[in-house]
Amino acid sequence: MKPQGRSLELTVVGLGQGGGNLATEFFRRGYPALALNTAQTDLHALDPGGVYPTLPAERQLYIGLDGYDGAGMDPEYAGECIRENAHRIREAVLRESEGADAVFLAAGLGGGTGSALNQLVDTLKDEGLPMVGLMTLPMDSESGIVKVNAVRAINQLVDAPLDGWIFVDNARISKLNQDVSIVDYFAHINGRIAAPLDDLNALNEREDLAAIRSFDGEDFRKLLLAGGVLSYNVLQLERLTSEDIIAAVKSSLESGDLMPSGFDLDSVAYLGLVIEANEQDLTQVSIGAFEEIEERLKAETEGAALYRGIYRNKATGVRPTLRIIASTQSLPHRIREVLSDAQREGLAIRDKLQEQLPTLDLGELENLEFFRPSARSRPSERPRRGRRSQVPAPLERGALDELQEEIVQPRRPAASKLQKRGLNRPNANPNRPPMAGARRAPTPPPPAARERSAREPIPPPSARLGDAPASLSEEETTDGVDLSYLVEQSRGPVGMDLPGEGNAPAPEDYERLVQDYKRNRDDEARRFIAERLERDGMSPHTVVRYYAVEAMSKLGRDAFADALLSATEDENEAVRAMAVEALRR
Repeated sequence: MKPQGRSLELTVVGLGQGGGNLATEFFRRGYPALALNTAQTDLHALDPGGVYPTLPAERQLYIGLDGYDGAGMDPEYAGECIRENAHRIREAVLRESEGADAVFLAAGLGGGTGSALNQLVDTLKDEGLPMVGLMTLPMDSESGIVKVNAVRAINQLVDAPLDGWIFVDNARISKLNQDVSIVDYFAHINGRIAAPLDDLNALNEREDLAAIRSFDGEDFRKLLLAGGVLSYNVLQLERLTSEDIIAAVKSSLESGDLMPSGFDLDSVAYLGLVIEANEQDLTQVSIGAFEEIEERLKAETEGAALYRGIYRNKATGVRPTLRIIASTQSLPHRIREVLSDAQREGLAIRDKLQEQLPTLDLGELENLEFFRPSARSRPSERPRRGRRSQVPAPLERGALDELQEEIVQPRRPAASKLQKRGLNRPNANPNRPPMAGARRAPTPPPPAARERSAREPIPPPSARLGDAPASLSEEETTDGVDLSYLVEQSRGPVGMDLPGEGNAPAPEDYERLVQDYKRNRDDEARRFIAERLERDGMSPHTVVRYYAVEAMSKLGRDAFADALLSATEDENEAVRAMAVEALRR
């Protein structure tokens, strides 16, 4: 779509924050525009109420991955974003650029997203679009990372399949606009960048101008797509003499208001000149003077093709205006200065990143202890009744197997392997009172029962831990299960003589308790097993409590509600987790 009163149809696609702001400025002037960005934040700044002129939401395309906000000065990430969204990007650009005479791809070089402009060019290269890169260079005050990103991007873009390259020097613009407030600055310079191109495109539609020799849309298109680095400028002249005009062209190329300084005049391949002046000024210039200007510029540029336009301004009292647009086949010297700065500052950052952080020589402070081990257990880490807490996962079987290899002792001052793993119960006291809600420990059986059990061997375990069926059938339930092994072990945990050194508790013996409890119809026998498990559930030894709570959890909360509730306040997270899970079931 061609804007009203314009010679060429131009579409602007902005990449990144700087590119999006430029696209917004062209949209404000009536051109089709899109803003692509990896940051939702930057796109929102283009919405109504933002700092910059409005760009509608349907012209904003978020291309970030996994909801990330921005590229963080990483062009590799931005390039990946463009590749992943290539189909959406092509579809949107082709929709907006149908019939366009030129498509400007705008970006601020140095940032993470804008510095991936080459990837955007690569995404669109097969679509037959006449593409011109419109890129801004970093300011002197920006970091070495920004400058390295910029020169890397330039190196990629000079080999990219573009039909024209426009570099805008932010450092130059900043020096010439020091008095502009920060609120207005970016909108101001975006207008300065867009206005000269827009004015050239609108020359033949202006009612205040009359063409003596027109600079038409085809002249403009030829210069934009000449395949070189473009430089443009607008200058106010005191006089319309050949000397003033030639001096203005040289000055513009060597040190313009927008473009990087240091274009060589002899490298110019195409040169466009448009003169606007009132009738009084024009009548003082002969046709011979204009021919002299053309001859001298041809000589200075060593044969550049010259496009010119002369317009009479109907207003009076206005100074002559010279509009210049040149296409050269070399990079300006200023870009080499940016490269030099990037090398110096980038290498300095690299050297700093390679330095190791120094360590302090603590001497005797290294092993100095101020707190007892028990003081390090924070109450906030333990679940409390009436308050939900996240339940950690129970110990894996491998951790329990390791635990069985050690003799679990009450906590000693020196940190043991079990204590470091968080499995030993701190400040365990075998003589402590029962926890709230727990039943009292069972009374030891009479001596006669102990003597009877001593004469009878302990039956082998009925199953490995974890292999027991969830329930037993009616035929498997019996009244005659031998519980004499419990009498012998009534003073200590099943399968272990504690406290004191001996064998680790055997999970098979706790599984046997589970099976015998399920098979027994005798309430007294079941009560005897239940008291055995509840007592072990209050053992000062973590592994004993773990096996006891595991057994009770298999038998269900209906039978062991109080004991399981008490276990939810255990110091060990695996014991707590198992108890909580059992109560939930």
